Amino acid sequence: MSTNDGPSSGCLQNSSAPFTLTVLSWTGPEKGLLRVWDVRRRALTGLRVRMQSPSLAFSPDGRLLAAAVPDPGFQVRDARSGRIVARLPTDDLERSVAFAPDGALLATGQYDGTVQLWSTDSWRPVGPPLEGHEGRVLSLDFSPDGHTLASSSEDGTLLLRNVDTQKPVGSALTVDADTFVSAAFTPDGSRLFAVSADDRAVRFEASAGAWKRHACLIAGRDLTTREWSDALPNRPYRTVCRLR
Repeated sequence: MSTNDGPSSGCLQNSSAPFTLTVLSWTGPEKGLLRVWDVRRRALTGLRVRMQSPSLAFSPDGRLLAAAVPDPGFQVRDARSGRIVARLPTDDLERSVAFAPDGALLATGQYDGTVQLWSTDSWRPVGPPLEGHEGRVLSLDFSPDGHTLASSSEDGTLLLRNVDTQKPVGSALTVDADTFVSAAFTPDGSRLFAVSADDRAVRFEASAGAWKRHACLIAGRDLTTREWSDALPNRPYRTVCRLR
């Protein structure tokens, strides 16, 4: 979550593993100062780092903190010492970051609308930049099982990608045209919520079963063998809709 509406405003990112909360101030006497809170003790840790970033993300184990910084490039720091572990170079301004649930990948989003996956072992790109948005990528979120990545953009769209194939899952979904949009999965991964800067909020069903039921309801029939071959060329044909 990020705001910039007052002296105490900042970018907040929580991490469930070490029970910590990171606060990055945008304004006031501590402008550009990153601090980490221990939520259980309700006290600040000793980490103090001067930086500017619109997006922060803890690794699942709480040991790393990724940030979009105006170097250009993304930074990955040790969450306790603040030491820079890796610098991820880019050719455009940075906007968003997110770790996969197993910590093996880091997703980064840029102002040019592209998304890049990085290996957290080698800190090298995994595959080419992923396109699909017409504006800066404002938020990134992995599904809890790590198989799907949701990205949202200032063009008002939401895009789902299969992490293994890096291919889009369907076409981009318009939440609120040409408006800043942010999205996140529910903890169980069954739904995806998206909100826009114009106060529009949309809930999407994110399970394959829900998509199948919706598709069957709209079509009112099963796929023909030709439609199945076009959509699923490597799978044997079978009926999937149970219509009454």
